[in-house]
Amino acid sequence: MAKSYLREGLLDMTMPVMSGEARLPWLKSLRADIPVILSSGFSEVEAAPQFQGKGLTEFIQKPYGAAALAEKVKGAIARASARRKAAEGRAD
Repeated sequence: MAKSYLREGLLDMTMPVMSGEARLPWLKSLRADIPVILSSGFSEVEAAPQFQGKGLTEFIQKPYGAAALAEKVKGAIARASARRKAAEGRAD
């Protein structure tokens, strides 16, 4: 898969074969600035510490609906875009 097609990542903490924590570095190796949302049945307080400083953009706790996920996706993309613009010295 070409990295230009990657817009965002959605990881679960306990995916089959490879955990979200193990998969995150792979996503970042394809596109360092990719916004990534972590999904878990655990609370953010329980789940987030093991991802501290690893580049997560958002957290969403299960169960969640399509509207809640859509809001997280919009927010993650907006934050990633703002960081990219700031790094490039643009205000747009």
